Amino acid sequence: LQDAGLVARRPDPGDRRVNVVEATDAGRAVAARAREAALAAEEREHAALSLDERELLTGLLRRIAFPGA
Repeated sequence: LQDAGLVARRPDPGDRRVNVVEATDAGRAVAARAREAALAAEEREHAALSLDERELLTGLLRRIAFPGA
């Protein structure tokens, strides 16, 4: 990611032995495009479902992904 210019490393001001990794403007732009693409793909996949079915699916997937939450 650093070689691609998507993140930059810099010393942590509180502990110079540690590096802080931050997204660059280019990295944030790539992340935004990825979010948009994921939302569009989700919309396409769920197009056949009613709103109630979508909410049920989302709830079930959350239970699987975050058991006990």
